[in-house]
Amino acid sequence: MTSSLRVRWRFSLGSLLALVSVVAVCAALYAARHRALQAQERAFRAIPAKGGLILVYPEGTQIILHPQYVVCAERATKVINPIEKPTDFTDADLHLLDHIIGLNHVNFAGSAVTEKGQAEFTSRHKNCHTAQ
Repeated sequence: MTSSLRVRWRFSLGSLLALVSVVAVCAALYAARHRALQAQERAFRAIPAKGGLILVYPEGTQIILHPQYVVCAERATKVINPIEKPTDFTDADLHLLDHIIGLNHVNFAGSAVTEKGQAEFTSRHKNCHTAQ
């Protein structure tokens, strides 16, 4: 009587391989996203030390490298203010902006980034608006 109620699970080597492959792909995607978020957090710590203001909105991230005016951050989900005595943001620091997920605006006004550096940044980030 107990043998009729027992369900036997059978699997083949092919189905085991498929299951392991799906789990591996999911784990790789998760790891890639986690590494990208870690790199963004490192950039979020370094940019304010260089005088940048970071505003994260639902539609993307804006960075003002040398804020000279009051910014309305009413809709921002995250605001990171620059430190009190920052060092200059230069061409050598532009690599930090490459790690920002959803970067859609950078204001270079007042920073030490050259026109050549701005042009290189613009060529790498076609969908990001820039201001001087």
